[in-house]
Amino acid sequence: MKKFILPFILLPIFFACNEENEAIEEPVKEGRVITIRPVIEEQITPMNESNRDPKEGLIYDDYTIIFEDERGVRTFEEFSLRDTLVTVDQVFGSFTIVISHNNSSDLVSENYYLFGEAHGESVDESVTIRMRNEQFAYVLVDGAQDEVTGARIDDFQFLADSEEEYPNFYAYVQADASHKIVINTVRGLAGVELVEAQADKKYTYSVNFSTDGKIIIDPGFGGRPIEFDPIETPSAPVVEIVDGAEDVEVVDPFTGAVTGVSVERPDGTHQVWAYGATGLSRDDNKAIQELDPHFKVTANTDEVSMSIYLKNGVDLLKIGMTYNNEGERYCEIKNEDNEVIFVGLWDQVVEEYPEAKVHTTRPDGVRLNCNFVVRIGWSGNDDPIEFRIDELSYEKSL
Repeated sequence: MKKFILPFILLPIFFACNEENEAIEEPVKEGRVITIRPVIEEQITPMNESNRDPKEGLIYDDYTIIFEDERGVRTFEEFSLRDTLVTVDQVFGSFTIVISHNNSSDLVSENYYLFGEAHGESVDESVTIRMRNEQFAYVLVDGAQDEVTGARIDDFQFLADSEEEYPNFYAYVQADASHKIVINTVRGLAGVELVEAQADKKYTYSVNFSTDGKIIIDPGFGGRPIEFDPIETPSAPVVEIVDGAEDVEVVDPFTGAVTGVSVERPDGTHQVWAYGATGLSRDDNKAIQELDPHFKVTANTDEVSMSIYLKNGVDLLKIGMTYNNEGERYCEIKNEDNEVIFVGLWDQVVEEYPEAKVHTTRPDGVRLNCNFVVRIGWSGNDDPIEFRIDELSYEKSL
């Protein structure tokens, strides 16, 4: 815990009298001088310790002091908690001192920062500023021998806490916020959410493999273990069949989002096809009213659409669905001769073709009985494609 002692130098105040009218003149208000000096003690509000002391991540330098009195605000930068001395002169009336770090708003970090605030009056002789860890929690993922290979929150990769063969992995996270932690295991990804992290606390997550193929995550602090079943596929991907791509993997165990890159075709072009449904049977010929097709794709190309095939009696309806600028599902329908026969939003398609049903025997590339195919890159695209698919669905939720 650190103390900031701010001694005041009291300046004399003199009063003058006017002998002619014996009126007392108002004295000139003098500003005072305050010296701000941190006093570093051995212990700084400790978090629970492990092989690596969480306090090793404390940053001492490059803090900012904001000093405000009745005359205005003054700022002092590059302040060190170790040895910097700051003198503030011409201090008037009541004042507030805030000491913080510019990086203290980071959602997740390899370090953490302290915060201090104090109030005083110009008649005070000293004020103490206590620097506390009010913003960060410490998250540790147990290496569990050879079972855990890493962890991350969003794009931030946890750091190894040692150079051992099987280290633990750590990060500092913002308190009063929730964090989705993705844990890399030797059998796939597992995810656990830390809800409303508390400042100055340590959270340890241990991953164990049970004999029946489950990942068991112990969140610590007497929390109830969280099970992921089965361990071979801890997260169901939003799409299981993607053609024209490689390095396809689940990157978000909470949503099943997948990423990948395109593979060059024999003609030198790049197209990726993600299949919402394959191997359909006659039992899958759902009515159009039962459908609610959606997809969400992020890619380095705007050439993205979903192909939907419906049967309206004996007629084939080939629908190309995209999203307009308002996020609405825009559809262009062609017949078997590739003639455009209808243009409108999805809800209008349902109204226009109330008797339509899912076409279940449509071949697509090397796939049979396919439908609801998300296509990334048109037939003439020559550029490699990097993509992420966060959603691909077509049935209405029950």
